[in-house]
Amino acid sequence: MRSNHVKRNTLAGAIALALSAGAGAQDASVERASLEEITVTGSRITRRDLDAPSPVVTVEAQAFDETGTLGVETVLNQLPQFVPANTQFLASDIQPGPMNTPGASTLNLRGLGSNRTLVLIDGRRGQPANASLVIDTNSIPAAAIASVEIISGGASAVYGADAMGGVTNFKLKDDFEGASFEIRGGTTEAGDGEEYRFSTLLGTRLGSSGNAMLGIEWTRREAAYYHERDFFRAELFDTTTGGFRVLSRFNNVSYETTASNNAPTQEAVNALFPQRPPGVDIPRTGVFYFNDDLTIFRTEQSGIGFNGPIGTGQYKVANGVLRENELGTLLSSPLDRYSLFGRAKYNFASGVSAFSRALFVSTEVLNSRMRGAPIYGGFGADIPYGPQIYAPSVDPLTNETLPEYLPGGALGLHCPATGGCPTSLVWPVPIDLATLLESRGPNVYSTTQFDPSTGQPLIERGVGSPWRLGIVPDWLPRRATVNRTQLYQLLAGLEGELGLGDWTWEVYASHGETHTTASYTGQASTNIYAQIVTAPNYGRGYTATGPGGKTLTCTSGIPVFERFEVSQDCIDAINIDSVDRTDLAQDIVEANFQGGLFDLPAGEVRGALGLSYRRNSFTFTPDFSRDLSNVLDVPAGAFGATRVSGETRVREVYGELLIPLLRDKPLARALELELGGRYSRYNTGAGGVPTYKALFSWAPTDIVRLRGGYQLANRAPNVNELFLGASNVVSAGVDPCLASGGGALSWGNTEGNPNRAQVQALCSAIIGSGSSDFDADPDNWAAGGLGVELAVQSGNIDLESEEGKTYTLGAVLRSPFEHAAVSDLSLSIDWYEAKISKAISTVSNTTTYELCFNRDGLSNPTWSLDDPNGMCRRIERDPGTGGRVRTLTPYSNLGALETAGIDVNLSWRAALADIGLPSLPGSVSLNLSFNYLLSFEEQDFPSQPKRDLKGTADRGGLFDYRAVTSLRYHHGALHTGVTWRYMPGLAHTQSISDPDTTTRGTSAYSVFNLFGGYGINDHLTVTFGIDNLLDEDPPIYGATPTSLALGQTLNSVYDVLGRRYYMGLRMSF
Repeated sequence: MRSNHVKRNTLAGAIALALSAGAGAQDASVERASLEEITVTGSRITRRDLDAPSPVVTVEAQAFDETGTLGVETVLNQLPQFVPANTQFLASDIQPGPMNTPGASTLNLRGLGSNRTLVLIDGRRGQPANASLVIDTNSIPAAAIASVEIISGGASAVYGADAMGGVTNFKLKDDFEGASFEIRGGTTEAGDGEEYRFSTLLGTRLGSSGNAMLGIEWTRREAAYYHERDFFRAELFDTTTGGFRVLSRFNNVSYETTASNNAPTQEAVNALFPQRPPGVDIPRTGVFYFNDDLTIFRTEQSGIGFNGPIGTGQYKVANGVLRENELGTLLSSPLDRYSLFGRAKYNFASGVSAFSRALFVSTEVLNSRMRGAPIYGGFGADIPYGPQIYAPSVDPLTNETLPEYLPGGALGLHCPATGGCPTSLVWPVPIDLATLLESRGPNVYSTTQFDPSTGQPLIERGVGSPWRLGIVPDWLPRRATVNRTQLYQLLAGLEGELGLGDWTWEVYASHGETHTTASYTGQASTNIYAQIVTAPNYGRGYTATGPGGKTLTCTSGIPVFERFEVSQDCIDAINIDSVDRTDLAQDIVEANFQGGLFDLPAGEVRGALGLSYRRNSFTFTPDFSRDLSNVLDVPAGAFGATRVSGETRVREVYGELLIPLLRDKPLARALELELGGRYSRYNTGAGGVPTYKALFSWAPTDIVRLRGGYQLANRAPNVNELFLGASNVVSAGVDPCLASGGGALSWGNTEGNPNRAQVQALCSAIIGSGSSDFDADPDNWAAGGLGVELAVQSGNIDLESEEGKTYTLGAVLRSPFEHAAVSDLSLSIDWYEAKISKAISTVSNTTTYELCFNRDGLSNPTWSLDDPNGMCRRIERDPGTGGRVRTLTPYSNLGALETAGIDVNLSWRAALADIGLPSLPGSVSLNLSFNYLLSFEEQDFPSQPKRDLKGTADRGGLFDYRAVTSLRYHHGALHTGVTWRYMPGLAHTQSISDPDTTTRGTSAYSVFNLFGGYGINDHLTVTFGIDNLLDEDPPIYGATPTSLALGQTLNSVYDVLGRRYYMGLRMSF
């Protein structure tokens, strides 16, 4: 991105400390830990060392200061254990739902999913963002973070459901006294995407026995844009790249042929394009567009007939197809966040302590698409046409045409004085369009239907039939979603000593609520738009009065084939500003006890046990315009959703044991077991679920410690998966009934398929009418229906919990050397394997068709409508056109996920004088965090084979290996350093199903970040840095032999913002 503009993404500098994880972070604390009992993430038992049997990576608070980004998830996503999930770079997500909160940022350990990554705050569950029970990291004030501990393995025996991929525990600051004020800011070299944060932290003692702390934080992230970066701007002019940021439909009026047997004749179409190559037919189906002079053009044949400017940035020809670029697209979503954090603790004379914590966060995130509402395809309007007289235009007694239809009349038409107005003049069309419409054949319904108002036969096809108008209205406000979330969580409890040895107890309760409103702008009412545009002259002077005296007007009408300023009453009538609401409440009551049980020769056996009750209630209320109960209207481009409401409750009991087996024996400086179990009883079909763990830690010498074990984890179905009513989700899918075109499939209705006859018979059986367009000519059937397919998702109260098995085995090595140059050296190596079965998901539309149409040769060998898996009965197709309509996809316990890999963490530190540079002051440190992915397999459906995803861009990017290395220099109050993040190339997702694909993935990628800080005095510290120091462009993703794919990349994986600068100032008193 070496242009005048660039953007900021991740702050790898933060990883410098993050990488001192594992052995490095733990070993550095051994001496301190020996002085006090501590609790390590992954166990409820307090202990006097940090040699836990589970691999723990620690990210210190300084990591969040040494970066230009203010997004917590962006810092953590640099660690090899994480795979990006929801990030700030999903800025075009404008469709919220029960499990999707546009603008939310989530964490995803091992690529197993955000809903399988448990996020804790001080070892306790945070307040979820939506029905998937994920935590939005935007709700965690960065200024309050003391450290983050990450266990990348199952931990359900300790923390309950959802800890399948692992646990991320945010430890917040405690016992703070004084005042701290911080201001931070940064910007990209492109001059956009500015980020600011102001925070203050106040703490005081409560007498001699307590402490109270209050933190306030404000964060703002400005928008960043694609077109401000050369890397993405290259796409606008690349003639080989169709691109991700091109409009799927021109910002233009269009004529859509809705059925192949009602299309214009080939002769009429060819006659409009005399410039076509000899012998080449221009498609007579599909979409016809209009130039400013109302002549017709097509996107094929390099935009044949188009007479607008090409190559100026808005329009381009790519691979022979005319495209319109979507200018002004957001690269990163803007954010505003206010947070309030407080905690207090007071120690009573009785030995009992009271503690409390409060968190309030208000977040506003804008996600946007610049184009207007997509009023085309299934949302388009059918415009009357033909020579027949439009009955309302004539006085039946005098046979005179009514005045408003005459030249100079209120409707702006040019109808004859007598006899009424032909329909084709009531809705006037350009000459080219009239030529096409009048070439259509005289086909009518096979069973004649009649207009209840006029008694005349309804004509579906032919000269007198309606035509489908598509439009992308640039006169409506741009489409956008503003996601506003207000979240709070209150926690209070008591703790103390039991009076039985060193046993302690803790009882607490917490209550939290999340309230989210997703406000849509720029949407269009499909019904009102259709009423207006199908009124004479496309709605000019339209007025209608409804029940209760409500009046709807549209003075100017809709600008279809004329250019004029649309009157405000038309905009107000059609535009919909709707609001979806999400409300979630969580209540937790928990009691924990821990202490020593008895002594063994090797040491004390310690235990922990506890009881827990947790309730999650959730309600998602879509705006009435999108509610499935509203069958009269829907916003264009949106699909029906249903209200979701439900509650899950779970009662749990758990226990842990820490058993020292050997101590100070030959080849056994220490050997101990950590055992644990939990039983959870749900109020849903999940019923009773046991989880357990068996871990070991063995130190044969002082310099080597082996660790590992087995954990059985679970994830209970959430409210949405249990109680979701039928809700529509747009799906690309496949169509094996297509006989030709780009979507035709080798295993479908194509000439080369030896099973074509069986495929056609199954297509006809699913359609069910026997008289559809498909049945009329299955060998040549092209398309029909809505133009999109819907997946109708629904909940399932009989779902069982997912089950996860995690295995770990590793070693921690401490330096055996006494020389100061290498004495502070540690290395940890850990192997892991995670297997998830009974994964809860829906069957995709593609998988549904593949199973129904026997793609694998096994799923439906007789091509029966009643196939063994029951997939064919889930498919619905249009009985008239034969096109796809929807598939039914209830949540079910379906496939499996399996992954395995090796984590390596290295930490070293030494004074410069100790490594042969005695004249130089200070010290240096090196940290390395490395992951090697051995395997990652996914199974979508029980009868399907597993797919190998390792090394592909699937699930957010599953690299063969990843490495983050940081080199730091320390001298007194000064520290500075550089972080290097390296990732090899990724194969394209197409390679998963087609190993011979010519579509390429990404190349190897390196990015460097520079960071530093200086303590000016005891009260003032400055931090500074440059992210993406060398202004490295992200690698291209999706190139083919015929497409350079310029500007195409994986936004959440690579640094798409470019070089950026930041500075922070902290004052402490």
